[in-house]
Formats: sequence, structure tokens, C-alpha cells
Amino acid sequence: MLVGLDDHPRADSRVHDALPAISAAIATHDDPDDGPVRPLHELQKAVEGAVTWRLTAQ
Repeated sequence: MLVGLDDHPRADSRVHDALPAISAAIATHDDPDDGPVRPLHELQKAVEGAVTWRLTAQ
């Protein structure tokens, strides 16, 4: 551990010491797949329909 002039641990040393725990926590993070995704042409039609529905409601 690095110590500053006033005998207190330096902030960069504390951060460096914490990196293994941070890395382990990130490694346990579950990042699931997005699931089913519509093709672009289907998404465009759905957006057009939603826009039309919104505009006719005014």
C-alpha cells in the first residue's frame, strides 16, 4: 500500500487495492440476450402504424 506524506493511504492505492473485488463483481453480472428481435421492415411497419394511430387521435 502506498502512503502519502501525512501517513494516510493514498487514494490511488485504495482504488488499486479494490480493483480485484470490483472485477469479480463485474464478472458475476448476468447480461441476458435481448430476446426475439423483429426484422427492420416489420419494425418500420409497426412504427408507421403507431404514428398513424397517434396522429388520428388528435
